Amino acid sequence: MFRIVVAFLAVMTLVACADETASIADTPKEQPTLENCARLGGYVQRVGLLGNEACVVAYKDAGKACTDGSQCEGECWGEARNYAPGEPAIGKCQPTNMPFGCNARITNGAASPVLCVD
Repeated sequence: MFRIVVAFLAVMTLVACADETASIADTPKEQPTLENCARLGGYVQRVGLLGNEACVVAYKDAGKACTDGSQCEGECWGEARNYAPGEPAIGKCQPTNMPFGCNARITNGAASPVLCVD
């Protein structure tokens, strides 16, 4: 139960942070839902620890080198390792809109601590 609560809080934090980060086009994007999934080019899949259905949308810039999330459709993720505070970091644009896995978020060329989201 503790892991579920931690995962829920982590996802909610990522959602809150995503609102503060400018998108690559600086325009509001339609959020994928089960109803509009196919129209947005996504597919419905069971995801996360709870296996809930969600619309998974692949980002066009997936895997592109980045130093900040503003350079990506999604977030800029670094590899799951410990970075020294202030250590320069280059990441890759997140592959889909799903936040699951263990990644360091790269912002302004520096990595955050690794966050694992189930």
